[in-house]
Amino acid sequence: MAKIIDMTVSAIEAIQKPPSGRSEYRDSKVPGLYLRVASSGVRSFSFVGRAKGSSCVERVTLGKYPAVRPDEARRQAMVMNGELASGTSAAEAIRGKRQAQPLKAVAGLYQDSLERRGAKSGNPRLLWSRWGRWRVA
Repeated sequence: MAKIIDMTVSAIEAIQKPPSGRSEYRDSKVPGLYLRVASSGVRSFSFVGRAKGSSCVERVTLGKYPAVRPDEARRQAMVMNGELASGTSAAEAIRGKRQAQPLKAVAGLYQDSLERRGAKSGNPRLLWSRWGRWRVA
């Protein structure tokens, strides 16, 4: 069970790191905003929520403290609360941004970098990997 705290800079800096694992602290003002403190001393903000009509609870990491300040984390959490209320999954939106590029696009970038350096490119339709070669259409 997460402890409830008022997330201010002084309150966050006063939190001691746990001897092992990690501990969680919930914000008293914004629902779904959590601070996770690892045994290594790393403090990171995350948002936990459930989209309207969904049964899946999702966690999205907002960033590490002190790079992300408590007021910025609260602002991001309020935006995500609004998205969840409309039925939009916050985690799904993040996953969409991180989606991998198709192999053809990566092969094109690789060929461009070889040409810029003046290196031999070999067959532009083949891309070698540690598992063999792939044919790029």
